[in-house]
Amino acid sequence: MKATYFKIVDTNILDVPEFSEIMFDIIKAYLTEDNKLKYESYVVGTLVDGVSEEFFTFMDSETTDKLISFFSEYNIMLDCKDITSDIKNGNCELEEFKKQFNPLSECTLNADLVERFVKENMTKDDVLDKILSCGISSLNQYDKSIL
Repeated sequence: MKATYFKIVDTNILDVPEFSEIMFDIIKAYLTEDNKLKYESYVVGTLVDGVSEEFFTFMDSETTDKLISFFSEYNIMLDCKDITSDIKNGNCELEEFKKQFNPLSECTLNADLVERFVKENMTKDDVLDKILSCGISSLNQYDKSIL
């Protein structure tokens, strides 16, 4: 599984009425039945006045690539970033991520999603990479249990 951050750059497309609803319906159609998580749990974004410029996905690489192809096919310009390692290391610095997945927020569902994502996808190699990039003091109990 892979975590990806998407930000729609072409904000003109956001002026289309109900764009976000249409977009999320299309994203849903692109998803395979092989994904481990339910749709509602792995496409996370905030709608502001019915529009979502930024969202996160938690899905396999193949489905993520299909989604990127979809945006490209319809000439929707966007920035996307693989944030899988950042999440596993516990150091994702994106402001939108901090807002969406803050364990102290009213909605803990998103924070639980991140915790579940890490637990289902963290490997010994990831823990060793975390030690190299962040130091041994960055390990939590779960990281230590993997070793």
